[in-house]
Parts: sequence; C-alpha cells; structure tokens
Amino acid sequence: MADGQSAVVKNQLGTSGPFATLRPLSQLTFQEGDRIFLACGERFQGPLRLSLQNKPTGTLTISQYGSCSTKERPVIHGRSLVELEGSGRALRSIKMEGPVVQVFSGNSPIPRARFPESGYLILPENAISSNDRIPVIQSLRGKKLAGASVYARTQEWFIEEKTIVSEDGVIEGDFRYPLRPKSGFYLAGKAWMIGEGSGWAYDYDSKTLHVRTWSVEPIAVVLSGHLLQIEGKGSVSIKGVALDSAGGDAINLKLDGMVKIDDVLITRSVGNGVAVFGSPQVQITNSHIEDSGLDGIFFAEVAQALVNHNMVVNSGIYLGPRSSLAAINAHRTQSATINENEVLRSAYIGIRVAGDARVHGNIVKSACLFLSDCGAIYTWRRGSNDLRAPVVISRNTVIDVVGDTTVKFGVFDYFSGIYLDEWTRATTVRDNIVVNSGQGIYLHNARGNIVEGNYIFGARHLAIVEKDDAPELAGAEYVKPEVLNIFINNLEVGGGDR
Repeated sequence: MADGQSAVVKNQLGTSGPFATLRPLSQLTFQEGDRIFLACGERFQGPLRLSLQNKPTGTLTISQYGSCSTKERPVIHGRSLVELEGSGRALRSIKMEGPVVQVFSGNSPIPRARFPESGYLILPENAISSNDRIPVIQSLRGKKLAGASVYARTQEWFIEEKTIVSEDGVIEGDFRYPLRPKSGFYLAGKAWMIGEGSGWAYDYDSKTLHVRTWSVEPIAVVLSGHLLQIEGKGSVSIKGVALDSAGGDAINLKLDGMVKIDDVLITRSVGNGVAVFGSPQVQITNSHIEDSGLDGIFFAEVAQALVNHNMVVNSGIYLGPRSSLAAINAHRTQSATINENEVLRSAYIGIRVAGDARVHGNIVKSACLFLSDCGAIYTWRRGSNDLRAPVVISRNTVIDVVGDTTVKFGVFDYFSGIYLDEWTRATTVRDNIVVNSGQGIYLHNARGNIVEGNYIFGARHLAIVEKDDAPELAGAEYVKPEVLNIFINNLEVGGGDR
C-alpha cells in the first residue's frame, strides 16, 4: 500500500488537512489539545519531528483515525527506497550523504556486515594495553581500517563504540577502559567485511553504501535519526499506532508535561524503543516493543514512571552487541512502578531501577545474552546521599540468566536473577521465583535489605550470595554500618557449587 493517504490534524481552530504525508506536520507548532489522526491500514514515511508549546487546554494526541484492527493500525516508518545499479548477486555501491543504519530487502532486514562475522577478536595475553587504538593483529593486517567502527568489550559488562581514524588502528577519542589482554572487539562499516551472502556496510569516509543481496525485491534504507521526536512544553498522548524501522529511537520525547503511551507497537529501532526525558509523569502501558538496538524503554530525569502490561522483546540485541543497559531502564527516575510486564531476551539487564521503585509480577526471561556481571532485575542507587524511599521487588519470575563469558577478566561469573549492587539499601526482595541463573540473588555491597520467601531453582553457583568487597560503601548515612541483610524463609532447589 502506498505511503500516507490520510493524516488529519485537529486543533482549536478546527480541522486542517488531510495531508498526504507527514512532512507538513513537522512545519507546524502544536499546542496541548491538538490532535493528529492517522488512517487505519496506511503507512506514513517518517521521520516526524514536532514542536509543542504549552497551552493549558489538554494534551497533544497522536492516535488512529477510527477503530483499527491490530493488523490495520497506522504505521510510521523510517524506510526510503533506493535504486541500485546492476543486478544479480554482485556487490553494488551507491553514494548516500546520510548515514545508513538499516537496510531492507522487501520487508526483511539485510544483515549488517562485520568482522569477524560472529563473536569477538580476543586480545592475546601478550597484547599491549591501549586507550587510544586497537592493535593491528594478524587477522587485520592488509585490511582497510580507517573509517571503520569498532565495538570493544573493554569490561565484562560494557561495550564501547569508537571510530578508527588511521590504518594503524588509532581511534577517535580514548576508550573509557583500555583494550588489554582478554578484551574483545569487532569491526563494522567497510565493504571488505561483506561476504558472499547478503550483507551491507556504510562507509562513513566515502559516504557510500555497499550492498549484496540475493533477493530480487526492492532495497530500502533507514538513515540515522529518531523516528517520532517531540520537544517543548506540554503533555502528549500516543495511542494505537505502530512505529517501524527507526534510525535512532522510535519515540523520543523531551517534554515538561505528562506522557501517556498506550497500545503502541514498536519494531526494529536502532536506538531505544521509547526514550523519555524530563517529564514529571510517564505512563507506558499495553505496548509491544521488539528489536531495539539499545534499551526497550529508557527514562532520564523523569519524576514518576509507570510501566505496566507491556511486552519488551530483544532489547539491545538488534544489529549486534552494543552498549545497551536494560530492557526497561528506570534507573534515572525519582519513582518507578513496573508491574506485570514480559521481558524476553535482553542483551544486558532485564529491569533496572534505583530508589523508590516497585517491581512486581513481571516475567523476565533470557537476560544477559551479550554481557555478564549482570542481573535480570538489578538495583543500584546513585550514592550515599540517595535518600529516596525503599525498593520492593516482589512476585517476579526470572528464567534463564545465562551471561556471555566470551570476555572474562575475573575468576567468577556473575549473572544473577536479582542483583542488588553498591548503594542499594532498605530494599525488600520477596516471593520471587528464580530459575536457572548463575546466582539466584546476589547482594554486592548491599546492606540493610530484607530477602524473604523467594524460591530459587537450579542456581549454577549459589542460590544467595552476599559479598562485601568495598567496605567504604557500608557507611551510607541512612544505614548504620552494622546493619546486615536479613534472610527469611528462602527456598533453594537444586543448583551447582556449594
């Protein structure tokens, strides 16, 4: 179906439109009370970038026009068709100014080429540590490196992304942690990385897209940038629409008013599925977020967050290992309620909170797929002066916390069902079920917490681990140093080392 047959804007002055595309909307300044309706069954090419001015008459609403079935909801997408010269399976190239971050053949993503094709290049024991370059090891000699992107796993729990600026491996800016023996990295962005199968690479130096595909279907590209971006003063409601193929975040909101996102479908975003900055109150409910390159849901300096009855799938996994944090990342909120969500397959943490949070009745399955030193549900307060209300983690089910130990610096592997770290204080962990994790519940420098009535099945290391290797953290002002954690009626079934 052709892109965009009916986009209607309604405001205080009446009805404007309908518009055939979304482009005119980006030229308007919206006020609270305005409404944007998208017709059922239609596809609208983005990006859509809106400016909102505060006017106390309601909420800017983006929703479907009429009552759409699930399969007919309107779609905002980030794809553009491109013409490639030649035919067949030959490697073809086209000049493109905008950075290309996704490529499709028909509706199927073409894999981004990388080297090595899977896994990491692991630095040997005799490698020299470096903050400013990658070593040109034997497998890289004679290959064009300048302009390539490097993804370096410099910690078990951290991946850094840099650009190589010279053929001898110098990078732009320093690594936060040095590349050293046992570190790993992979490269992307050069035509020589494309094998005989389907693949693509965008060369930033020459501004050229290189593609090989075996399909005869048309090629579409996605350029870097957020798909739906709203900034300004006021409140927003987004309901009943779909967003697909974002070159950055699918939804990126920087607002000083309330945000409501309900019954939204988000697929294939290079950045976060949803990212909200600065709002006093955010509600994300009944939505499905799948295949994000970074976090599924991300908050920054949000006062109150409510995340209920969503499904978040493959967060941080789309397009390969990168520096994602969590499927639902509410660490930077003043208060968070995260209830009855399903979190399936996350690269790193499943649900991440700090203080004044309630994490209840969620299912978190297959966390920590790309990193380790990790937890499916993870708490970390910001320091000794973080005096927010306690956290309660209750009646959650955690299954399969596996961890990727490809890069491993320490002796022990830490990938836990529930992980309380550093400044975590006065947290209650009650009536949770943890199945098949490295550690069922891990308290790392966490003091004064209550762990009660949890069921832990098949922990590969220990069901409950209490570790205090940074004693200076125990003196947080609001917890006396002598207050230890309290364990009541926890049940362990099966497991590994004792």
